[in-house]
Amino acid sequence: MKTRNPFAKAAFTAAIIVFLSAASPQAALADHSWRTLVGSWLVDLGPDPAGVPIQDLATLNWPGTIITSSPTFGAGHGAWKRIGRRDFELKFLTLIPADNPLGFPPNSTLTVTAFLTVGDSGDEASGTNTGVFADSAGDVLFEVSGPVTFTRINVD
Repeated sequence: MKTRNPFAKAAFTAAIIVFLSAASPQAALADHSWRTLVGSWLVDLGPDPAGVPIQDLATLNWPGTIITSSPTFGAGHGAWKRIGRRDFELKFLTLIPADNPLGFPPNSTLTVTAFLTVGDSGDEASGTNTGVFADSAGDVLFEVSGPVTFTRINVD
């Protein structure tokens, strides 16, 4: 845009800022954030066989990506999508480290698929998940399934 009028430049710049603000993911979520998984979550998977609660962290981003963190298995990466008004499916892959405390073979993987429903407050979600542990050749070692609960991490 070529103009020597400073008012026209300012008006054009303001219009671009308003347009970009309206098109941003945050603006798109402003009225309906309670219906989304976008955000950071504390994930409860229930107790392990010894009765110890299993907790992970997950961050779900706007374009449909997920990053997870497990004290046992490390980080996972994946994707999520909306499958209903408050219902979501997510899937992520974790590369299990060779020196893992559970003795999995080197280059093993954990693939988790979960189906969640966001609660009325938008600060919790619950559903089911299935974890598939596989060796480096892709052969399934075993599967685990059970309930899962997400609690949103908020700034107070």
